[in-house]
Amino acid sequence: MPVYKFKTLEEAELSLICYKPDDEYFKRVRNFYKFAKKLNPPKNFKKGIQKRIIDPTQNKKNL
Repeated sequence: MPVYKFKTLEEAELSLICYKPDDEYFKRVRNFYKFAKKLNPPKNFKKGIQKRIIDPTQNKKNL
């Protein structure tokens, strides 16, 4: 991956925008999201609101 040098922050911001995406661009984006999903897999939560009763005698580790 090449290294670019910019004189202003505006130049750097403009270089982040891909004005003409091609198939290679979409492939890189897809691979990026696959990799991010492996690093941080989605959590499985129960649907709805769960009631949680906190017992003051219970140890904090058991919460």
